[in-house]
Amino acid sequence: MRRILGESIPVLTLSISIGIMAGQILSTKEESLLLVPLLLVLIPPINNAAGMLGSVLGARVSTGLHSGSLFADGARQFRRDVVAIFVLGTATFALLAALAFGSGLTFAPTAPDDLADVVLAVLASGAVLLIGMVTVVIVIGSLSFRLGWDPDNVIIPVVTATGDILGIGSLILMVQWVGL
Repeated sequence: MRRILGESIPVLTLSISIGIMAGQILSTKEESLLLVPLLLVLIPPINNAAGMLGSVLGARVSTGLHSGSLFADGARQFRRDVVAIFVLGTATFALLAALAFGSGLTFAPTAPDDLADVVLAVLASGAVLLIGMVTVVIVIGSLSFRLGWDPDNVIIPVVTATGDILGIGSLILMVQWVGL
């Protein structure tokens, strides 16, 4: 129990700090977000999807680190896991964009009127987010394992908190890039 607490308290403190930074980003972009309410609708499910996808990959990485099979066989299984996360993420973000667009047409008078722009912004945001999540999973998993910490205690809290900040940041950037 002491080991779990010793590893978890600093990680949870870091995760809380990252969550506060995500809230600060939202706070500083409040005016621009209110101009397109669809963005506010997209933030929770994008962050949720990122957290779930990152957690799934984190669990796979943690298991691979514990069993010594993560980089065995030329890391073939790890590459398959990453590809699966990107395929699942692309499908998830495309569906999310379509649902948000549909609900925006129904409920929001200031919703963007071009589905392609919404889908492009959400997919681009999702791609940036997934690249960030895969990177965080690899770095945090490897670092925690090398330090003798259990990756099961470290990866998921850091990944979910990082997913929040990356999700908000990437969505805001991609929406500006697309011009919504």
